[in-house]
Amino acid sequence: MRKTINNIYLTICILFITVASLSAQINTEDSTVQVIGYWDMNEKQSYLIHDRRISIENSDTTSMQEFQYKVDIQIKDSTDSSYVIEWKYYAYSFVSGSDELKKIMAVYQPVKVLIRTDEMGMFSEVINHEELSVQMNKRLKVLMQKYKSDNYISAQFVKLADKYSSKQSIEQLALAEIQQFYSFHGGMYKLGENVNASLKTPFPGTFEIDTEINIWLSEIDVEDNNFIVQMNKLLNEEQMRNVVYEQLKNNPSLSPEEIPALEDVPAVKVETWSASRIHNAGWPIYSVQTVEVTAENESNIEERIIELL
Repeated sequence: MRKTINNIYLTICILFITVASLSAQINTEDSTVQVIGYWDMNEKQSYLIHDRRISIENSDTTSMQEFQYKVDIQIKDSTDSSYVIEWKYYAYSFVSGSDELKKIMAVYQPVKVLIRTDEMGMFSEVINHEELSVQMNKRLKVLMQKYKSDNYISAQFVKLADKYSSKQSIEQLALAEIQQFYSFHGGMYKLGENVNASLKTPFPGTFEIDTEINIWLSEIDVEDNNFIVQMNKLLNEEQMRNVVYEQLKNNPSLSPEEIPALEDVPAVKVETWSASRIHNAGWPIYSVQTVEVTAENESNIEERIIELL
């Protein structure tokens, strides 16, 4: 059962958790910026995305997985109220980790994602979600058959299939890098001032978690025409305990006797730190996000770096 609980903690760590955006125009008179996408038709930028996942128990690293890939981001349509943007993924490469990770990465082949933002560049929706779902299901069926004797790999493919099963799950679970990329767009920030808010974070299923969020503008670089915005987000620990408990209750691999009482499930701390250096035209130059999930003496950490090429 301990392994099952650990897997749930890891799943929580790598799930996309929606960040409510507050989004670029530098105003030197009052030291403010407004993060707006000033993008032209067919404009394109390329990025390298590096993803690292670490598991720690009693201060010892028990596993580490790393992979990276590239993405071309191109403006496909522009109106007074929205942008249509293509994310084209390619050049996936395995850096380090288990043999299982190499097999799972076989699913992540070059793919195109079409999204819509509002006029400021704030993420609105995935447009081609049906196409993505069909593509992923085709790949997974082949791989599930190939590795049907490996229970662990099969279970990971089932989780991937769930992520791509609907528009909502694709937007909330499958495309964390896109949410990170646009997380500050649509907001106005003043140097030295902290924006604090209490909000509800949607979670897979019917859960909404009380969340404390802080966002601040930490630097304005007038000479190079860019700035840095940072964020900290903390989810309610007791509500996260309830999430873990519900997932344990609904886990078919556990018998009723193996399911712990709610009070025996450890409180779960989920904290996110992120920082992005953004050009005044609204293109991130460098973005880093770390999500840490901690329960008792165990932590699972996912760090994602998005870097302009």
